[in-house]
Amino acid sequence: MAPSGRALLSSDDAAHQSAAALIARSRALIDNINYARADLGLAEKFMAQATDLAGDSAQAWSLRGYIQALYVLRTWDYSPNRLRDAQTFCNQALALNPNNTEAMYALAVILNFQEAYDQAEALMRKAMLLDPSDPRLPRMLASNVFSSGHWDEALGLFQDNVKRFHEDPLSWYDLGLYNNFAGHADAALDAYRHAVALSPVAGGISRSPIFWPPRETWPGPKRRRIKFRSKTVRMTGRCRSSCGLESWNVSRTA
Repeated sequence: MAPSGRALLSSDDAAHQSAAALIARSRALIDNINYARADLGLAEKFMAQATDLAGDSAQAWSLRGYIQALYVLRTWDYSPNRLRDAQTFCNQALALNPNNTEAMYALAVILNFQEAYDQAEALMRKAMLLDPSDPRLPRMLASNVFSSGHWDEALGLFQDNVKRFHEDPLSWYDLGLYNNFAGHADAALDAYRHAVALSPVAGGISRSPIFWPPRETWPGPKRRRIKFRSKTVRMTGRCRSSCGLESWNVSRTA
């Protein structure tokens, strides 16, 4: 029986090692700040294989759920099946590890999309206590608060984020978006410049318009607002020309 037991253990270890390699390959694809939909599709295939190999890995399930949430976040696919899969995979990760903050983040993305703002906020506040070093979490909290219509609180959160994560281009870009939507062109320009200085492709990596409130509810004057074109956002007027960019298509990364 001993040789058989050793063989079983070796096989299990090999499966987990293979899953770990697939996780690493997936992260290499989507951690690129300017990843494409094809990258996400390949990462999705890798993670399906990883969870088949290591069904007891919370990390594998959370990343698989996170990838589903990124499809929604970028407005590439927010079909009922995509939403269901994201929730299923994240819940599986949390069943294995209740403190998995990546699964919490991905669930918050789906809850935000479904306008379940209170639930999304509660998840993000819990996740931030567990991992205060991950800038994705306070960014999602701030965006969720803004989506729920609490403008002043959201502005404070966006401002806090750039103080805490000064080197994170997405935090600056989110602050720029808020100020641009609010009609504060000078403040928006300052934040956009910080984002581009930190990452030249920062203009293509922020939030999808589906996560922001309807145009008619935005605060501030109508001038200098961002125009919506086919589920993308392009900066217009002074903000675009002053930053030296022809256009910034808006979607969202992690």
